[in-house]
Amino acid sequence: MSSTVRHLGSRRWGVTATATDAVFTVTGGSPAVAAAVAPRIWPGRAVALASRDVPVVIARIAQVMTTPRYWAARYRHQAHGRPGRRGSAEDWSPVWEVDGFACLTGPVGTWDPGTAHLGFRPADRFAVALPDVRGLLIRLSAHLAALGQPSPGNPAHGGGGYVGRHRADHL
Repeated sequence: MSSTVRHLGSRRWGVTATATDAVFTVTGGSPAVAAAVAPRIWPGRAVALASRDVPVVIARIAQVMTTPRYWAARYRHQAHGRPGRRGSAEDWSPVWEVDGFACLTGPVGTWDPGTAHLGFRPADRFAVALPDVRGLLIRLSAHLAALGQPSPGNPAHGGGGYVGRHRADHL
């Protein structure tokens, strides 16, 4: 599954669902703007997204959650005796805002002890394990709701709801 959406002028957010991960990518825009609003990743620990990008990231997560790959990964995780709580909001911290970025800690990317001391670094892509995207969606949607903004994945907050499975399969 792969999908791209036009957002913020010429910036594009895309997502690809592999057998194990949702890989988010951002491309386009002028180099100066792209560097200023690129996601910040601390592998294995945290992610910071430009606040204006949060609604489109939520929409991409919602698309991933409608795919057979997401459900297969979630089933494999539970079927192998791993804790059933994975994928809950408890895996992610509440969102806080810093300098135009929505920041939260959680299982993003792969922990690498060789680079862990470097902290947040700009990135044009990052991965979240498929069973963990649900918790990310919950935290980002709650953040938008607290700000009084509609969430693309929640019809109660003015969003369009999740894309139906039959529609996401062709992405």
